[in-house]
Amino acid sequence: MKLKKGLIALTVACIGFGSPMCGVAGVSAAVVANAETHTKSDATHTKSDADKHTKSDAPHTATEPEKKDDKATEAKVTPDVVKKTKKAVTKKGIGTFSADGKTLKDGKVTYRVAEKVKKSELKKNLKVADKTTKGKYTITKVTKKNGKVTGGVVSYVKPYNSTATSVTIKETVKIAGVKFSVTTVNKNAFKGNKKITKVVIGKNITKIGVNAFNGCSKLKNVTVKATKLTNIGSNAFKGINKKAKFKVPAKKLTSYSKMIKKAKAPKTAKITK
Repeated sequence: MKLKKGLIALTVACIGFGSPMCGVAGVSAAVVANAETHTKSDATHTKSDADKHTKSDAPHTATEPEKKDDKATEAKVTPDVVKKTKKAVTKKGIGTFSADGKTLKDGKVTYRVAEKVKKSELKKNLKVADKTTKGKYTITKVTKKNGKVTGGVVSYVKPYNSTATSVTIKETVKIAGVKFSVTTVNKNAFKGNKKITKVVIGKNITKIGVNAFNGCSKLKNVTVKATKLTNIGSNAFKGINKKAKFKVPAKKLTSYSKMIKKAKAPKTAKITK
């Protein structure tokens, strides 16, 4: 623009003075004007072309599908699609738990896992394994009130884990929120157990079955808390450790001593209050 104005001024001056240079100046001004016109035109074309290309490319960009990483997609989908299959689990000294964790098979006997039992399932002869009290039981009696189970009685079948060295037979056990009294130690409950060294017999026990502790050669300490024990089966204490010590309630020393000896406890065993 500055060049154009200068040339125009020069042209005017030339005309005023009648100089021969005016022709040249005029030509120069015309050239400059023409160049400026072409420059504006080119700029317009350039902008127009750029806009056209931009608009033309836009549809392609919008419609072109987004490429995804197949491996990344597979990694995200797999955990949801492939479900892990649960399997039965066997634990030494305890037994084999079913895949759903509701039952426990110990030898030929199948127990219900106590924490999985519902109140509506409580019934006589139901066998239950309870990790909390560390025992396996059979329900022998169910008490109901207004059609609902409110209590009952169970017998102690065997320890929860046969490899335990110290066992306490509890007074009660809770199954599905209902309290059951433990009144009997089943026959053969510990028979042949070479691991147990100490046992505590709960307060509510009234009967110890035949061969209950037969062959427990390492059993040295027996504490009897029961105060209403009326029967100890034959050979219940046969074959326990010769240095075994029995501790019984003071008021029951005489009567319990007779039953313990009759159950074939070693003659060298000591019975105290």
